[in-house]
Amino acid sequence: MTTNQSSETAGLYWAYRFLAALLAMVGLNLLTLARTWKAYHTDMMEQIGFPFAFRERGGFSGVDAWHYEFLLIDILIALALAYGFAHAFKEGFVATFHKLRKLGLENKT
Repeated sequence: MTTNQSSETAGLYWAYRFLAALLAMVGLNLLTLARTWKAYHTDMMEQIGFPFAFRERGGFSGVDAWHYEFLLIDILIALALAYGFAHAFKEGFVATFHKLRKLGLENKT
């Protein structure tokens, strides 16, 4: 196998890892929706979003609110975490933590 083929394969595996981590973040967003599905028929709120709930519906006052800034933050967090996990799986978690430590983060162990 040539060097060009191995770099293409490594790039393809990185893309698979990135997509897998991104799908996990989308799943976490949908998990909050599944947990609160149809809760707006009671006094609770139906919500979607992780870590920030960007859509809420329900309650006694009948709220139906979208928070676009929280949606943007959730998307940015999902992309950053997906990139971080894909890079850590490619380079190794220990090597990634050593790089972070060289950036000035303290070792608390």
